[in-house]
Amino acid sequence: MSKLEHAEQRVDTALDRLEAALGRVGQDAATKTSDLERQIAALRQERAARDETTSAVAVRLDAAIGRLETVVGD
Repeated sequence: MSKLEHAEQRVDTALDRLEAALGRVGQDAATKTSDLERQIAALRQERAARDETTSAVAVRLDAAIGRLETVVGD
């Protein structure tokens, strides 16, 4: 095998390794992105639930304040 053929073989091997590494990085990034998207969706659901609770509490507080103002006489 000539030096040129040996060098070409080494370059081909290096390229194969780089392509394999890029594939793994791509899969890792896709997995992380998917995980982050699930976490974001869960956080949005939690926020929506808190917004509902906050609204319900605000309505009840307004009603209680209204009753207290009536009792106190404004």
